Amino acid sequence: MAPGYEIALCLEGMGLAGLALGLWRLRVEEAARVRALRKVLRTGSDPRLVPSARPRRDRTRMVPHLTGRGDTRTGTSAAAHALARAFLRGA
Repeated sequence: MAPGYEIALCLEGMGLAGLALGLWRLRVEEAARVRALRKVLRTGSDPRLVPSARPRRDRTRMVPHLTGRGDTRTGTSAAAHALARAFLRGA
């Protein structure tokens, strides 16, 4: 057999071995995830979640949505006034 064929067969064999190893590794990882999920569902606690020492604050704020039409405010806000001044200086 020519050396090119031997090299090609060797590379194909290594590729098939790598494919088999990858599939085996995926199955092992999936089995580990299944075991972890079963444990969480049985015990009710997730070992990956560590309770923090202090409770978190809710960082969301309720901001009113103003459309500009039918606005009941008579004056402009300080932020809108500062923005208008900045645009006037830049123009």
